[in-house]
Amino acid sequence: MNTRRGSAAQPLLEEAMRLHQQGNLEQACNFYAECLQHEPAQTQALRLYGIAARESGQSELSLKLLIQLAQVQPDSVVAYDEMALTYMASGLLDDASRALDHALNIEPDHLRALTNQGALLHFRGHSLEAIRAYRKALHVAPTDIETRCNLAKALADTGDAEQGLIECQTAIDESDEHPLAVSVKATILADIGQHKEAVELFESLREYASFDESILINLGFSYQQTGAASAALKTWREAVDINPHNARAVSDLAYGLIVKNDGRLARELCEGFLLRHPGEPLVVAALAYALAATNDESYQQLLDYQNLVHATPITLPDTYTSIAQFNAELTNVITEDPSLTLEPLNKATTGGSQTGELNLQPQALAQLETGIRKAVSAYCEHLNDAGLAHHQALSRADADYGVRAWGTVLASGGRQTPHIHPTAWISGVYYAAVPKDLTDKGGAIQFGLPPERAGITNKLPEDFQLKTIKPEEGLLVLFPSYMYHQTLPFESSEARISIAFDALPFPAMAVF
Repeated sequence: MNTRRGSAAQPLLEEAMRLHQQGNLEQACNFYAECLQHEPAQTQALRLYGIAARESGQSELSLKLLIQLAQVQPDSVVAYDEMALTYMASGLLDDASRALDHALNIEPDHLRALTNQGALLHFRGHSLEAIRAYRKALHVAPTDIETRCNLAKALADTGDAEQGLIECQTAIDESDEHPLAVSVKATILADIGQHKEAVELFESLREYASFDESILINLGFSYQQTGAASAALKTWREAVDINPHNARAVSDLAYGLIVKNDGRLARELCEGFLLRHPGEPLVVAALAYALAATNDESYQQLLDYQNLVHATPITLPDTYTSIAQFNAELTNVITEDPSLTLEPLNKATTGGSQTGELNLQPQALAQLETGIRKAVSAYCEHLNDAGLAHHQALSRADADYGVRAWGTVLASGGRQTPHIHPTAWISGVYYAAVPKDLTDKGGAIQFGLPPERAGITNKLPEDFQLKTIKPEEGLLVLFPSYMYHQTLPFESSEARISIAFDALPFPAMAVF
């Protein structure tokens, strides 16, 4: 009986694999599921179905299958490694870290687990630790292209773009110009402002763009930076045609249309996207500027500073005698964090340093998280009371959410350029140390201006309003994650130290 069941499962598995390889995820999942009905403990089906479910956005199902695989094969590094990838895709980064630790306890030199550990550390802003993980992985497999490319990007992000480009070239030479290696080299060149060289490399990868629209997105940006606005617009259109669900492609195209004085088409593009993906920060921001550029005053509903930006003193935690004591402990945590990096590449911080993602377990940070959660609850209640329950600011809201935080230390003359937080729904900042000699708007947080790279500032109406809040020690500021904000430069002998944070929704699922 079991033999017949197993023999019936094999052709179903083979068909599922064929469909999976072709990118037909829906049908592949159906065949994997049917295979498992015949043979519930079929390990290859459990693994591949778990991967296909993750790739099709079914994170809960993916995790269920991979946990089942780990139960069937308790010593399977692959099960925990894939489980970690599903956690990462779902924003459950602590769970991903624990799954990878478990995988590496089973097999310390497992290449993919080491590489994924580096990728997780890199994503969390701990680039130096990521570099160590990547180098360990390369010691296991010196010619692994993905690992060497990841190492190159991490090196560049820590300020060593020269060594990053050397690693890219090594990967290119060893792989006969593998497109991944060429793409990473082009990306690093673009990151350091060498856009003409980046354009040449990205153009050489066009044949792969149907599989990876990010090539076209990045090519469009480099075209824009070299003054080739029409080429940029055409390239972003191609990216959106390939994947109309890519928020970066849609927002970049929208800004390109605004530059070309076609704000109405930009608006229609954004509105259509948001019907399918409500609250997507990159596109909500682009919609606000498309509306403003066409003199549609409804943009003020998206940039409603009065209702959407809240500044409130944090409640003093019971375990501290004063806000000064609380802030002093937070300041020490930030300034002593080993991930604190001067002007990290691809971050908004200039003239200062930024940490990677903070561990919120130490007492002061744990108390800060408690204060953040109380403030977020009050913020949502206020929006509901104001009749904004269906506002884009709350469309991704969830009672179950994670909090990610990182610290910023700005020296005299330092600032943060306009940016948003595209993975979150509510973001904010807490001020732990503020120079006493700030003047006027120095060191203030300012809302409303888009980044210069968008090229649309001169398309906004003359009466376009900004919102500026002067920092104060103990002050907590909340705002929608789609709202562009920056900090204004200041002059002082003292540092301005703050902790930025995101509230990120994640699916309710069993954790590792």
